[in-house]
Amino acid sequence: MAESAQSLNQDKLEDYLKYLATFAKGYHSVEELERRAKIFFSNDKFIREWNSRSNGAQLGHNRFSDWDDQEYALLLLHHSSRSSTGFETETPQRLVSVDRSYVSGAIDWRETGAVGPILDQGECGSCWRFSTTVTLEAALFFKTGKYTALSQQQLVDCAGGSYGDYGCDGGLPAFAMLYSNAQPLMPAEDYPYTAKDGECQYDASKGLIAASGATFVEVENPYMM
Repeated sequence: MAESAQSLNQDKLEDYLKYLATFAKGYHSVEELERRAKIFFSNDKFIREWNSRSNGAQLGHNRFSDWDDQEYALLLLHHSSRSSTGFETETPQRLVSVDRSYVSGAIDWRETGAVGPILDQGECGSCWRFSTTVTLEAALFFKTGKYTALSQQQLVDCAGGSYGDYGCDGGLPAFAMLYSNAQPLMPAEDYPYTAKDGECQYDASKGLIAASGATFVEVENPYMM
């Protein structure tokens, strides 16, 4: 630790050590600690500058604050290619007409109870299942009048193989929707999220909702969202 203090300001180093304690992180060498600390302070500078400009949203630190952009993208962002079904190359369907009365004025869906809390995917490349479950949760809410959190882990564990998704290594919401038609999604409380790949534990008796299909809509058209 004395070696790292030579290249990093002691006060700054203490700030970084507090960050490590907060998120229960640690590294095996002084060199790796120094490298991570420098990334952390670069990200910290960005956060402080952003927040000082009063952009509305305020940024803060999380467990990824000492990761660089390449590491973050490699692990958490979608980076797999699927072409076996032709879904990705399908021309988006345009709706002939749209009833705009549904979107007159402003609606905060959080206040209606249709939207659940913010979720954390952890160190698992499963952003695709968030998109799927929140969409089906809203559909279930409009059908029943009750919000029910659906199982993201079911998609991670079960929507692979012929369904085209790859658990924590990436996937597509469209494929997950088609999967749900075969195995309706279970409640999250019955199949909780672990942020890692596992064996499929699907229980058909607890399936709640399925998508009848999936298609693309016109990009950046709010009336189709």
